[in-house]
Amino acid sequence: VTHTVENDTLTALVEWDHAVVIEGFTADGQTSVDGMGTVVKLWDEENNLLRSKTVPLSEEFTVFSLDGDLPWNTQFTLQTFAKESKGDNTEAEDLFSKIDLAAPLDIEIDYQVIDDNLTVEIRWAYSLHEVFSGLSTAIDLWEGDTIISTTNLPHSENSFSCALGHPVTWNTMFTLQTTAREYKGAQTNLKKIFGGFLLSPPRDISVRHSYREDELFAMVLWENTIEKRFHGLQTVINLRRSGNSEIQKTVFLAYENTEQKFSSADLPWNTNFTLQYAVGDQRGPESISMKLFSDLDLAPPEDISVTPEVVDEALTTVISWNNQDVFEDMTGPPVKIKLWDAQEDGEMKVIDEKSFPNGQNQTRISLEDGYPWQTKFSLNVDFGIKQGGESPYFDLFNQIQLMPPTNI
Repeated sequence: VTHTVENDTLTALVEWDHAVVIEGFTADGQTSVDGMGTVVKLWDEENNLLRSKTVPLSEEFTVFSLDGDLPWNTQFTLQTFAKESKGDNTEAEDLFSKIDLAAPLDIEIDYQVIDDNLTVEIRWAYSLHEVFSGLSTAIDLWEGDTIISTTNLPHSENSFSCALGHPVTWNTMFTLQTTAREYKGAQTNLKKIFGGFLLSPPRDISVRHSYREDELFAMVLWENTIEKRFHGLQTVINLRRSGNSEIQKTVFLAYENTEQKFSSADLPWNTNFTLQYAVGDQRGPESISMKLFSDLDLAPPEDISVTPEVVDEALTTVISWNNQDVFEDMTGPPVKIKLWDAQEDGEMKVIDEKSFPNGQNQTRISLEDGYPWQTKFSLNVDFGIKQGGESPYFDLFNQIQLMPPTNI
């Protein structure tokens, strides 16, 4: 059996050699023997006779085309006859199905956003050298072990498109299968439709802090890595405590959002965060964990100086400092001064606290304010829920040595 394709039609040429030996007869296509020949019978898979064709003894071939009457798994037998007498049938052989319907090859997947929907285009090549009418590709879409959709495309088409949305989910898989008429050939392995679409996490993530109305804020900013938004795509911010893998809070945002503000009044100081994308229940990889508040420098103000002077006949101490915690928007946490009194047991007791806005870097305290001579003070930055580190103790007045009078 030899197969050829002409004008989009698959043809099977069946050839054989006669086993009948008659002196003076040669099967040259010109010499015939009246009343003798070969019967070619076509059968379906249930051994029902589909067609019968008589070929004169002078010929050793016949031709059949794959048409609407013949199934792909048609078989044929040959039988020599003389008048009403018939010899034995040959063993049934495949007419068309000797052609290997191997699975499609060179599968490629591309993605694009059409009308706000993520759309996949699957392309392939037939494994057969030539294609013909009746050949097709079956595309099965799977959800788990269940086929949710089947599409049959003729041999003239080698691409298939579908959009993310009911019934197609992010986890939907597909197979391709070569078919000929009702017969199904080899099938490709299951492959995820959207498995090649990378949900890479946002990039250029940064945190900007501000201090307003006695509250510390952290503004998280990022750049999106997916070129075009599509329906169902979200940005996810996961909040965890430092050193703990358990997610404490999850924030879902529209993909267009590229910033989110958090308040230290609502979250622990040691909160860390990661960003990722989500489509339905499917989430992409997380970004590197970053600190929300705790990367702030908790060191006390620098360049602390104490200068005594007399103002309106009152001994006054001028305290100056340099606060480094000034944010990009020129806001910052206040500075707190604690006034201490040393106890007999050596312990230090806070006797007063004063708070100064971030932009102030100097204050005056008078002896007439009623503080003991031995009062000491310290400075720290007040982040609200978190107090910055305490500076060393400084003498408020006692840096003046009370020396006895001289030149008496």
